[in-house]
Amino acid sequence: MTYLIHLVLIIQRIEPVWKFTVVAFFLFVSVINTFLFIKRKNRLGAAVINSVFLTYVFLVLVFTILSRESNYFLKYDLNIIIHYYRIFLGDFPYVLELLKNLFLFFPFGLLFPLFLYYNSKWFTYYKRLTILSASIFSFIIEATQLVSGQGVFELSDLLNNTLGAVFGLTLFMALLFLYTKIHRLLMKSNYHGKL
Repeated sequence: MTYLIHLVLIIQRIEPVWKFTVVAFFLFVSVINTFLFIKRKNRLGAAVINSVFLTYVFLVLVFTILSRESNYFLKYDLNIIIHYYRIFLGDFPYVLELLKNLFLFFPFGLLFPLFLYYNSKWFTYYKRLTILSASIFSFIIEATQLVSGQGVFELSDLLNNTLGAVFGLTLFMALLFLYTKIHRLLMKSNYHGKL
């Protein structure tokens, strides 16, 4: 436990350095993204989706970690349904907190399947991978907040972020279903038009 406290104190002291490191990392990824997609098919779509997804990830990190002061020291809340309980009791500021967490990860559910489509052979598992990746990303954010002191580790945030990604994924699946139906109708009409 003593080593963990020392690690937290070291991270808090070098805070500007690791913030710069994160920014430099995303710039590096953007440059690599540009060069990699020159060689691939449909490179414009892939480059746009990758840039939008990486920008979204960066903005989430800025909003949840990088823009905060280190006011919390190893604070955590393991009550997973606190937001719902407080809303039930009529504490309406928790409604805004709940909506913020849901909307924060809503784009993840929309963008990550597209990111998989352009960058991976694992697109057939996009539902599972999207939910798993959203949960892992949310856990990394919460753990970083705990260790760096730039937020409180809350299991309810982890749940609500994952639910937000599930809602985004649901919208993605609905749009994919509509796209597939329209595409089939157009293909069928083009086929009959040629006969």
